[in-house]
Amino acid sequence: MTIHTKTKLIKLKDILPESKKLYGITIDDLLDEFLKFEGKTLIMFDLETLGLNPVYEYEQITEVAAWAVRGEDFEILDKLNYKVNLSESAKTLLDDPNSLERRNWERRQRKRGKGAMNDPNDILKMTRYHMIDTQIEEEAVSLEKFIQFVEKYSKPVLVAHNAAFDVKFVETRGK
Repeated sequence: MTIHTKTKLIKLKDILPESKKLYGITIDDLLDEFLKFEGKTLIMFDLETLGLNPVYEYEQITEVAAWAVRGEDFEILDKLNYKVNLSESAKTLLDDPNSLERRNWERRQRKRGKGAMNDPNDILKMTRYHMIDTQIEEEAVSLEKFIQFVEKYSKPVLVAHNAAFDVKFVETRGK
Protein backbone atom coordinates (compact mmCIF):
# COMPACT_ATOMS: atom_id res chain seq x y z
CA MET A 1 0.00 0.00 0.00
CA THR A 2 1.39 3.39 -0.99
CA ILE A 3 0.48 6.87 0.20
CA HIS A 4 1.06 9.70 -2.24
CA THR A 5 2.32 12.91 -0.65
CA LYS A 6 3.26 16.16 -2.36
CA THR A 7 6.96 15.34 -2.13
CA LYS A 8 7.31 11.56 -2.41
CA LEU A 9 5.68 8.17 -2.32
CA ILE A 10 5.62 6.44 1.05
CA LYS A 11 5.02 2.73 1.35
CA LEU A 12 3.23 1.96 4.59
CA LYS A 13 5.29 -1.17 5.09
CA ASP A 14 8.43 1.04 5.06
CA ILE A 15 7.28 3.07 8.07
CA LEU A 16 6.08 0.15 10.19
CA PRO A 17 8.48 -2.14 12.03
CA GLU A 18 8.94 -5.33 10.01
CA SER A 19 9.50 -7.48 13.06
CA LYS A 20 6.06 -6.91 14.56
CA LYS A 21 3.62 -9.79 14.19
CA LEU A 22 -0.12 -9.70 14.58
CA TYR A 23 -1.55 -13.12 15.38
CA GLY A 24 1.03 -14.93 13.30
CA ILE A 25 1.13 -12.54 10.36
CA THR A 26 3.64 -9.78 9.76
CA ILE A 27 2.48 -6.21 9.20
CA ASP A 28 4.08 -6.38 5.76
CA ASP A 29 1.93 -9.40 4.82
CA LEU A 30 -1.15 -7.80 6.33
CA LEU A 31 -0.71 -4.66 4.24
CA ASP A 32 0.19 -6.52 1.04
CA GLU A 33 -2.29 -9.39 1.20
CA PHE A 34 -5.28 -8.45 3.32
CA LEU A 35 -5.77 -4.70 3.20
CA LYS A 36 -6.52 -4.27 -0.45
CA PHE A 37 -8.93 -1.42 -1.02
CA GLU A 38 -9.05 -1.37 -4.83
CA GLY A 39 -12.64 -0.89 -5.96
CA LYS A 40 -13.75 0.05 -2.45
CA THR A 41 -14.58 3.32 -0.78
CA LEU A 42 -13.33 3.94 2.74
CA ILE A 43 -15.89 5.81 4.84
CA MET A 44 -13.97 7.36 7.72
CA PHE A 45 -16.49 8.57 10.25
CA ASP A 46 -16.83 9.91 13.76
CA LEU A 47 -19.61 10.85 16.13
CA GLU A 48 -19.50 13.19 19.09
CA THR A 49 -21.98 12.55 21.89
CA LEU A 50 -23.03 13.88 25.28
CA GLY A 51 -22.50 10.53 26.94
CA LEU A 52 -21.67 6.89 26.54
CA ASN A 53 -25.11 5.31 26.48
CA PRO A 54 -27.32 5.85 23.43
CA VAL A 55 -30.50 4.72 25.21
CA TYR A 56 -30.63 7.95 27.23
CA GLU A 57 -32.17 10.65 25.03
CA TYR A 58 -30.08 13.39 26.69
CA GLU A 59 -26.83 11.58 25.86
CA GLN A 60 -27.51 12.32 22.24
CA ILE A 61 -25.24 12.63 19.25
CA THR A 62 -23.93 16.19 18.90
CA GLU A 63 -21.97 15.86 15.65
CA VAL A 64 -21.77 13.47 12.69
CA ALA A 65 -18.77 13.67 10.38
CA ALA A 66 -17.53 11.42 7.57
CA TRP A 67 -15.14 11.38 4.64
CA ALA A 68 -15.46 9.11 1.62
CA VAL A 69 -12.00 8.11 0.36
CA ARG A 70 -11.21 6.12 -2.80
CA GLY A 71 -9.40 2.91 -1.86
CA GLU A 72 -6.90 2.91 -4.72
CA ASP A 73 -5.27 6.27 -4.10
CA PHE A 74 -6.90 7.64 -0.92
CA GLU A 75 -8.34 10.62 -2.76
CA ILE A 76 -11.12 12.32 -0.79
CA LEU A 77 -14.33 11.92 -2.79
CA ASP A 78 -16.81 13.65 -0.50
CA LYS A 79 -17.29 14.94 3.03
CA LEU A 80 -20.21 15.14 5.41
CA ASN A 81 -20.40 17.14 8.64
CA TYR A 82 -23.50 17.99 10.66
CA LYS A 83 -23.81 19.69 13.98
CA VAL A 84 -26.81 18.16 15.73
CA ASN A 85 -29.47 20.35 17.28
CA LEU A 86 -29.70 19.67 21.02
CA SER A 87 -32.92 18.03 22.21
CA GLU A 88 -34.91 19.45 25.11
CA SER A 89 -33.67 16.70 27.44
CA ALA A 90 -30.05 17.42 26.42
CA LYS A 91 -30.59 21.11 27.12
CA THR A 92 -32.00 20.19 30.54
CA LEU A 93 -28.92 18.02 31.20
CA LEU A 94 -26.65 20.93 30.32
CA ASP A 95 -28.57 23.80 31.92
CA ASP A 96 -30.15 22.38 35.10
CA PRO A 97 -27.68 20.92 37.61
CA ASN A 98 -30.62 19.72 39.77
CA SER A 99 -32.44 17.86 37.00
CA LEU A 100 -33.02 14.13 36.95
CA GLU A 101 -31.00 13.97 33.71
CA ARG A 102 -27.99 15.61 35.37
CA ARG A 103 -28.18 13.47 38.51
CA ASN A 104 -28.34 10.27 36.45
CA TRP A 105 -25.53 11.45 34.17
CA GLU A 106 -23.31 12.33 37.16
CA ARG A 107 -24.07 9.00 38.88
CA ARG A 108 -22.89 7.08 35.81
CA GLN A 109 -19.84 9.35 35.50
CA ARG A 110 -18.79 8.57 39.09
CA LYS A 111 -18.75 4.87 38.20
CA ARG A 112 -16.18 5.65 35.49
CA GLY A 113 -13.61 6.77 38.07
CA LYS A 114 -10.64 8.78 36.78
CA GLY A 115 -12.04 9.06 33.25
CA ALA A 116 -15.18 10.77 34.49
CA MET A 117 -16.30 14.21 33.43
CA ASN A 118 -17.65 16.57 36.08
CA ASP A 119 -19.95 18.61 33.90
CA PRO A 120 -21.58 17.67 30.57
CA ASN A 121 -20.86 21.20 29.33
CA ASP A 122 -17.17 20.22 29.41
CA ILE A 123 -17.90 17.70 26.65
CA LEU A 124 -19.24 20.45 24.42
CA LYS A 125 -16.17 22.57 25.17
CA MET A 126 -13.83 19.66 24.44
CA THR A 127 -15.56 18.85 21.14
CA ARG A 128 -15.85 22.56 20.25
CA TYR A 129 -19.60 22.18 19.69
CA HIS A 130 -20.32 25.89 19.90
CA MET A 131 -17.47 26.70 17.49
CA ILE A 132 -18.50 24.29 14.71
CA ASP A 133 -19.52 26.30 11.68
CA THR A 134 -21.55 23.80 9.69
CA GLN A 135 -25.12 22.89 8.89
CA ILE A 136 -27.32 22.12 11.91
CA GLU A 137 -29.70 19.17 11.67
CA GLU A 138 -31.93 17.21 13.99
CA GLU A 139 -30.29 14.00 15.18
CA ALA A 140 -32.57 11.71 13.14
CA VAL A 141 -31.99 13.75 9.97
CA SER A 142 -28.21 13.76 10.42
CA LEU A 143 -28.19 9.97 10.89
CA GLU A 144 -30.42 9.47 7.85
CA LYS A 145 -28.09 11.64 5.76
CA PHE A 146 -25.07 9.70 7.08
CA ILE A 147 -26.68 6.38 6.04
CA GLN A 148 -27.47 7.83 2.59
CA PHE A 149 -23.85 9.05 2.35
CA VAL A 150 -22.57 5.51 3.01
CA GLU A 151 -25.12 3.84 0.72
CA LYS A 152 -24.22 5.93 -2.33
CA TYR A 153 -20.91 4.04 -2.61
CA SER A 154 -20.52 0.44 -3.71
CA LYS A 155 -18.37 -1.71 -1.45
CA PRO A 156 -17.99 0.83 1.39
CA VAL A 157 -15.57 0.00 4.19
CA LEU A 158 -16.46 1.81 7.42
CA VAL A 159 -13.45 3.07 9.36
CA ALA A 160 -13.65 4.58 12.85
CA HIS A 161 -11.35 5.03 15.82
CA ASN A 162 -13.80 3.47 18.27
CA ALA A 163 -16.10 1.75 15.78
CA ALA A 164 -18.06 -0.32 18.30
CA PHE A 165 -19.08 2.84 20.16
CA ASP A 166 -20.06 4.77 17.03
CA VAL A 167 -21.94 1.86 15.46
CA LYS A 168 -23.84 1.26 18.71
CA PHE A 169 -24.96 4.91 18.70
CA VAL A 170 -25.92 4.83 15.00
CA GLU A 171 -27.91 1.62 15.46
CA THR A 172 -29.67 2.66 18.69
CA ARG A 173 -30.33 6.30 17.87
CA GLY A 174 -31.22 5.46 14.28
CA LYS A 175 -34.20 3.42 15.43
